[in-house]
Amino acid sequence: MTRRPRTLSPARAAALRPLLDALDAALDRRARLAADPVELPRRYADPADAEVAALFAASLAYGRADVFKPVVERVLAAMGPSPAAFVREFARSPDPSFFAGAVYRFNRPPDLAALAAAVGDLRARHGSLGARFAALLRASRGGDGALRDALARF
Repeated sequence: MTRRPRTLSPARAAALRPLLDALDAALDRRARLAADPVELPRRYADPADAEVAALFAASLAYGRADVFKPVVERVLAAMGPSPAAFVREFARSPDPSFFAGAVYRFNRPPDLAALAAAVGDLRARHGSLGARFAALLRASRGGDGALRDALARF
């Protein structure tokens, strides 16, 4: 039996808002962001670069952030100032050894090369990662499983 998620009533949301706002105000955002992989794509002004950096960060964001973030930073540094331009060119002529030395848990350089080539190819065919995901979400035609289906197909 599948349970539907409970929704928050507008009255309950209004009652919780001051508590959540107070909690948010008390947090040290800079320190929280420094410990979160979302910091990495925020470094890029161009949305194309940010989405590529975000996918690489999300793909390696398992385990302790202090362990995987340096790996993601090295990968992004190797890509140069524009991760989007890098994956575009990399997809045309992939080099499995490019990411030599970038190892995190069970991910190895050929895995990162495959991801870079796939991202470059996907962006070439669909314009952006966001455009492809949006198309997959539309194709799922809504419903409870639409997001899960779009993510699986992405």
